Amino acid sequence: MNKHSLPFITQVGHALIAHTKTLPMKRLHTNTPPETVLQAAQAEPKKIKLDAYYQTILILRAKRFSFRQIANWLNARGLPTDTMKVYRVWLKFRATPDK
Repeated sequence: MNKHSLPFITQVGHALIAHTKTLPMKRLHTNTPPETVLQAAQAEPKKIKLDAYYQTILILRAKRFSFRQIANWLNARGLPTDTMKVYRVWLKFRATPDK
């Protein structure tokens, strides 16, 4: 299998057969001027760091909110986030027992 091949499995009767399918690789050709890309990058809003909201996340977890529910709760209050970001902040700031 080369680096352009992907494995896939098909079912024939009761047997599963593994195949390798070669996919055409697309080359990235662009005529977009670097200035246009630079302007788009400068116009991007800054990412919001959830670390400032760790106490809120800890309180909602203590109230048995799921990470998805916390993410939805924060989104409803204007903080764009997702479940994994909430989980990472919770892991970073959760109380750990003394060893």
